[in-house]
Amino acid sequence: MPPPSSHKSENTTVNRATMASDLSPRERALYETGKKMFNDSIESGKEFCKLMVTVSMSAIPIYLYLLVFALPDDSDLGVIRGIMLLLPAITFLLSAIIFSIGFLLGNMHFSLDLNDDIERITIRTVRHRTRLIIFASLFFAGGCLVAMAVIVKAHL
Repeated sequence: MPPPSSHKSENTTVNRATMASDLSPRERALYETGKKMFNDSIESGKEFCKLMVTVSMSAIPIYLYLLVFALPDDSDLGVIRGIMLLLPAITFLLSAIIFSIGFLLGNMHFSLDLNDDIERITIRTVRHRTRLIIFASLFFAGGCLVAMAVIVKAHL
């Protein structure tokens, strides 16, 4: 006798297949559209993270390049001011790390035979990736704001 969880999963698969065949063409089209939108949301989140890793890492040398031009050549900043000037580069690096985690999220193993596992893991992955994107975007935006303030202040 199969375990109860796999038995339930087989019934769920049969019920969904039966329900899909009973749908009208319009309902089937709406179902396929919803399925495509859901799959696209998974891929678009992953692609956004991939893009933002590149943007975040590129922001570090750009910021440092602008900082070199904004600072006077003979300035002795000291340790604390030097660390403060590096703060935007550090936040860009941290945001790149968080975006990397968001990109790699979802590369986990699960059973394709258990629909409930697939649904649960997919929803959890989308939810976690969205949180990571928001958190990393806030880090990146904060780094941009601090970088602008530092460069303007150094130029004055």
